[in-house]
Amino acid sequence: MSEIAEKLRRVVDAAPKGDKVVTIHLFGIQHAQRLNGVNLQDLAERAGIGKSFGTELRKGVRLAEFVEIRKGR
Repeated sequence: MSEIAEKLRRVVDAAPKGDKVVTIHLFGIQHAQRLNGVNLQDLAERAGIGKSFGTELRKGVRLAEFVEIRKGR
């Protein structure tokens, strides 16, 4: 879990101001299969973004079956 936590930390740290939550959602979508069965509150805490952001990760994981990521901006 430390590898995925570090990856999450990096993408959140690199997120443009105001895009932290959407970045977490996108991370959940992109890594949904890998995150299935993982305690996302613990993952968020290990990533240093706060345990409460596990809920935002869960939203992304749940959205994964309904959305397709396309390149933005």
